[in-house]
Amino acid sequence: MRLSGFTRMGAMIGFFGAIAFILISAFQFDSEEVSRKDVILAEVLFGVPIFTIVGAAIGAGWDFFEKRAARSMAQTGSSVEAEAGPDAARSDSPGRRRRRKSPGGRRQR
Repeated sequence: MRLSGFTRMGAMIGFFGAIAFILISAFQFDSEEVSRKDVILAEVLFGVPIFTIVGAAIGAGWDFFEKRAARSMAQTGSSVEAEAGPDAARSDSPGRRRRRKSPGGRRQR
């Protein structure tokens, strides 16, 4: 399974948030009703997976909307170039960069 950068970042934030939550809950509980071991075990079994999945879901949503915004910006940019006229969209105009050839491949003689 290949995760995007935002999804991976969200999952990491969720995981480290769960670790912080374990540390906080390990020191703040009612020792008359439950033991520290039970609190940590419950957090490891339920808290860490839930926090990680929720973080990954938030990151995936962020990635979805980021790509959507980039697509709409690209469409807006291409329509602006089309409205400017054929001379403005030439590849040798100073505002546009030329693509470099990839390294390797065949030599041309």
